[in-house]
Amino acid sequence: GGRDQFGIPGGNSSEWRAASIRNPHARDIRDPLTNCPVGVGSEKRTSSKHHIFPSRFVPSLPGWDKSTDKSDLALNIMFVETTTNVSFLHLDPAIQINMAIEALGSEAAAREIYRAHGITSAAFDILMKPNKTRQEYYDFIAEREAFFAGHLEQWGFSRPTAVQDDEELIEDQ
Repeated sequence: GGRDQFGIPGGNSSEWRAASIRNPHARDIRDPLTNCPVGVGSEKRTSSKHHIFPSRFVPSLPGWDKSTDKSDLALNIMFVETTTNVSFLHLDPAIQINMAIEALGSEAAAREIYRAHGITSAAFDILMKPNKTRQEYYDFIAEREAFFAGHLEQWGFSRPTAVQDDEELIEDQ
């Protein structure tokens, strides 16, 4: 495996294409209601960044503390069509999932579309739960983080090691 000009493993286009073949969903994210391509690119529908756990929904989660908890996290975002974003705006993720299942015709089809967005089966199960809690929101975020970290490891990326409290940080000059 080669490295690109920045030293990133898998940086050349043939390796990226091969990685996309290994993960057929890498460039094929679709809207969960319309099943149309979304995201970035000329062939994609006009897309919006959707908060999977909507910002106006999370304050209703038992244990949510609006002074410390945040829903505006990258791991709480997926691309959808603008009309879908409006439809999902304030809704419990379980209702969003049920709308997707109805629109797509099956739970399996919905799971496949959500998987392409980096939402694993375990994360999907969390979204389907009624009466979710603050902890389940963070379990969902952790599940997505693990998915993306594993995905990046295919190209040689790894998580930085944690700095111990007794280690001194050396500032850039």
